Amino acid sequence: SPTDIETSDGPRHATVEFFTAEEFKERMADLFETFGADVDKWESLPSMLDGIGTKYANERGYHPENEQKAPPEINGKWKDLVRLSESVSGIRANLGKSTKTVNGSGRVADDIRPFIALQKADDTPSTEVFAVKKVTIRGDIPGLPPGVVFKDLAGVDAPDPRARQETMAAIPTLDVPVFVKASDKPSINDAEAQLIGRVRESDVHGVALNRT
Repeated sequence: SPTDIETSDGPRHATVEFFTAEEFKERMADLFETFGADVDKWESLPSMLDGIGTKYANERGYHPENEQKAPPEINGKWKDLVRLSESVSGIRANLGKSTKTVNGSGRVADDIRPFIALQKADDTPSTEVFAVKKVTIRGDIPGLPPGVVFKDLAGVDAPDPRARQETMAAIPTLDVPVFVKASDKPSINDAEAQLIGRVRESDVHGVALNRT
């Protein structure tokens, strides 16, 4: 989920905003369309998933989960669809919820992890993350004055094309974009190359980091 970190006076806390049901369907429409599925039936995805994969395989000659035959983008979207099917109950329970405040009983990062990551701190699946629209963390960070904002964007590998578009559109508004790349995947794909090109043409200074 997109996450902002804003430095301010006072203890650290976070606010979590959730999608409405209609916003969620709009965000997931492209993912469902990729496999010829109806996003309006997302709540039935667990029982539909096998049929969706079989239909796709019959039409294309390969199953989307087949990493040897399916294009990486298709394989990645299939994994997202599988995760979505495993999270239906958590999504349903959180869509349309009012903004939630997380005061942080311990480390704020651990307390908000279920809302920004696919797995919780104990490595169990996070079923509510797909329902989260945005997380904002506020509080004092030693060495930084109030008013500094760090934006963790959705990136260009997000299943929703609008998330990718929003990431690209945000680049010119940043003072210093930081491009984080996994060290075990050193090659640059087409989407990442476009992102780097966007940084170059936006007259901002970018930083690239390897994540181990």
